[in-house]
Amino acid sequence: MRPSRPWYRIVVAFISLSIASSTHHSRLCAQGTLPLPPISHPSLAPPSYVRHDSMVIEALLGEYANSQDDRKKQIIEQITNLVQQEFNQRHSAQEQELKALELQLAAKKKAFDKREAIKEKIVSDRVASMIQRAEGTGWEPLGPSMMPSTIPPNWTPVPVAPYGPLPLYPSAPSALPGLIPPAGPLPTTSSGIPTPPIGPGHGSEVLFGFSQPQPYVSAIEANSAANYPKARVSYEDFKELVAEVESHRRERILSLDQFLAMSKQPNVLILDTRSDFRYERIHIQGAKHLSFTDFTQTNLANVIPSPETTVLIYCNNNFDGNQVDFASKSAPPRPRGNRALETQVAAQSKPVQLALNVPTYINLYGYGYRNVYELGELVKVTDPRIQFEGSMVGK
Repeated sequence: MRPSRPWYRIVVAFISLSIASSTHHSRLCAQGTLPLPPISHPSLAPPSYVRHDSMVIEALLGEYANSQDDRKKQIIEQITNLVQQEFNQRHSAQEQELKALELQLAAKKKAFDKREAIKEKIVSDRVASMIQRAEGTGWEPLGPSMMPSTIPPNWTPVPVAPYGPLPLYPSAPSALPGLIPPAGPLPTTSSGIPTPPIGPGHGSEVLFGFSQPQPYVSAIEANSAANYPKARVSYEDFKELVAEVESHRRERILSLDQFLAMSKQPNVLILDTRSDFRYERIHIQGAKHLSFTDFTQTNLANVIPSPETTVLIYCNNNFDGNQVDFASKSAPPRPRGNRALETQVAAQSKPVQLALNVPTYINLYGYGYRNVYELGELVKVTDPRIQFEGSMVGK
C-alpha cells in the first residue's frame, strides 16, 4: 500500500492557488480595475494641476505680431500671469505631496523605534504564547491585544506591506480566497480559535503581533461611516465682515509718500504677508513678516505689539517691474466657447485683480486690528523713494 504524502497535496494546492491568483490579477488589469503597477498609495497621488487655457495663449500669440507696442506689453503680461499661475499651482501641489510623505515617514519611523526598543520582550512573549498553545494551556487572540502589556492600548504599529502600498478597491475581489482579508469576523477552528488568512505579508504580522491588514473598503464607504460636525466655515460671517470693512478701508488707502511718512512714526509696523520665499528674496526695508496662511490670533499677537499698533500693508500688486518677486495676482477672463470671436473678446477684457491686500485687510480687521492702512499705488521697483532688503537686493 502506497503511503500518503500530505506535502504533495499541499504543493498541488499552492500551485493551483497561484495560477488562479495570477489569472484573476491579469483580468483585473485588462479591465482597468487594478492599476499596473501600483506606483503610490491613493492618499499620496499627485493632485490634478489646473493648467492655463492653451487656446487663450495661442490667441494672444497670434495677435502679438500685428499689435502695437502698448498692446504687445499687455499680451506679454497676460501670458506671464497665466504661466506664473500654472507654476504656482504645480509648486504648491508638490510641496503638499512632500509634506504628506514626510508625515508618513515620521509615523513609520516612530512605530519602528517603539518596536526596536522592546523587540526582546515582543519575541519572548510571542514564544511563550506559542509554547502555551503547544501545551494546550493558552490561546492567541489576533490584533493589537497580542502586543506586550507595556505598550499603550491605543497604539497600533504601522503595518508594512511587503510588495509596496496596496490600492483601494470598491470591493474585495472574490476570486482570491486567502490572499485578500475577508470582510466580517475571521474564520475560526473547531476549538473557536481565530485563524489568520494565508497569503503574502501575513506571516510576520501574525508572528510578531503587528496590526493585521484591514479589509478593503471603498473611499465612499469610509467617508460615509464618519459622522463629522460641520466645518468651522461661515460664508455669511465673511459677507458681514466684508460689508463692515468696506467703508472702514475706503478712508485708509495711502499714496507712497503717505505710506513712507507714516512708516517713520512711532508705534507703526509694516506687515508683509506674502510667502516666506518671496519675503526672503525681497521686501520693504524694516517690514515684519507673517504669511497670510499662518494668520491666527496667537501668531498675529507675536508679530504685532498690540491692537492699537498702526499696521501698514502691501502686496505683489503694489509693485511693477519685477514679475518674479512681485508677481501680479490677476485672472484674465476666459472664453466661454470655442469660437475665435469669443476668444479675442476675452483676451482683451479687463482681468480680475486678486490682490493679497484685500483678504489681508479683511482678516486683520476680523482679528481686531482696526488701525490698518494700505498702500494704494502701483509703484515702480526702481523708485528711489522706497528701499528694499532681502537676498536678491543688489543682485
